[in-house]
Amino acid sequence: MNDNDLKNTSRTNWTALESMSDDDIDYSDIPPLTDDFFEKAVLKVPSAQGKNLVQLDPDVIAWFQAQGGEYKTLINNVSSNPGIATDFGGREICLLRQLNSP
Repeated sequence: MNDNDLKNTSRTNWTALESMSDDDIDYSDIPPLTDDFFEKAVLKVPSAQGKNLVQLDPDVIAWFQAQGGEYKTLINNVSSNPGIATDFGGREICLLRQLNSP
């Protein structure tokens, strides 16, 4: 979604839509979802969300936040370049080595 999407006014007739019952909806152009469909279905997590799957201790997050600026960018930079982890305490270095180990 971009700024232009937010500025557009909906042309939906909300009053007409809200007055419809489920039985009034025409599903004829939508194929039914079969058991075969669900057996083959695969959950895919968008890459933007995949970045948020690392768990850090609250004190580690607080340390990054205390550095100022964009702390998530700093976490990403440190985790992808363990050579700059030498300024951190022992536990943080250990965490970063685990993130980058094969």
